[in-house]
Formats: sequence, C-alpha cells, structure tokens
Amino acid sequence: MENLKNKSVKIFIKYFDYILLLLIIAIFLTSFFAYFSPKLKDIKNIKNVKFAKGEEIYKHDLYYFEELKFFYKEYESITEKDIEKIDSALPIGPKFPELLAGLESLFKNNGFELGDIILSKGEIIEIKEQNTPFIKTVKINLTINKVSGYQVYKRMLSILENNFPIIDVKFINYQGNNAYSLELTTYYMEE
Repeated sequence: MENLKNKSVKIFIKYFDYILLLLIIAIFLTSFFAYFSPKLKDIKNIKNVKFAKGEEIYKHDLYYFEELKFFYKEYESITEKDIEKIDSALPIGPKFPELLAGLESLFKNNGFELGDIILSKGEIIEIKEQNTPFIKTVKINLTINKVSGYQVYKRMLSILENNFPIIDVKFINYQGNNAYSLELTTYYMEE
C-alpha cells in the first residue's frame, strides 16, 4: 500500500503543474458562473435599458425638433403687414387718442352718430406664463344714435366685431329714439 501511496505522490508531483492548472481553471469557471455571469447579465440589461431610454429621448427630441422646424417656417412666413394686424388687434399701451378717433370714424363712416363716449382703464388680466407682458383692459361707455331697426342693429354689432381691435360687448341698453348705450371692453398689452 505504501508503494501505491508513493507511486501516487510521484504521479502527483510529476503532474502537479497540470493539476494546479486544472484546479485554477475549475475555480475560475466556478467563480465565473457563480458570481460574474449574473453580473454580466445585469450589465447587459442595464445597457439595454439605457439604450431603450436613450432611444425614447431621441424620438422625443426628434419630434420636438420637427415641431420647432414647423414653427420656424410659420414664423418666417409672417409679413410686416401681419404684424401690423396683430398690433392693431392687441396694441401696446392703451392709445386713447387712436381708440377715440377710430371709434368716431368707424361709426361715422357707417352712417351712425356717436354720442357720449367715456374711455377708462380697466382691470389687469394676469397671464400665468413667465416673461409675458400683462394684458390690461380699457372700458368704453358710449352712446350710438341712428340705429333704426334690427338689421341696422346687427350691422352695428358686426362693425364692432370685425373692424376694430378686439372688443367685447359687455352691456347694451336701448334708450329709445333709435339710440343705444353700450359698455365695451378692449384690450392692450402693458408697455
């Protein structure tokens, strides 16, 4: 038996390098499958998640960029005449003289007679977005004469609606003798 033991030890010593190499490979493979393999799977999953998230961000940014291109084209198509229309619809500052002259000429040119007129600053309309000027109102109380009949009354309201800055009719009162008193509101942006 001792001979067998010596023989085994001699074989072990002779092939020690190979046995040690096999042992190291076995330890490496065991540790790889036990520790590194799940970690590599986690890393691959993280890469896939980050890639998917990046792809989602890219698609969102691409959509946003397409919207910006559309708005830029629309902005480039705005002419000076269009800007003047916007300024007349929502002017900067109350511009009482222009408002009074505009009302007077508007009604006179359409066959109405403008009676009393009172212009006064109204309330402030707050806009929730930042860096946007406040919109303020001008309250207009006026009397219009020579409004005979329903069709003429409708034409008067149509004139107010279509031929002037933005105007809201708040109150209309018939005073008799083809005369109406109106309370109107128009708007302007803060200077």
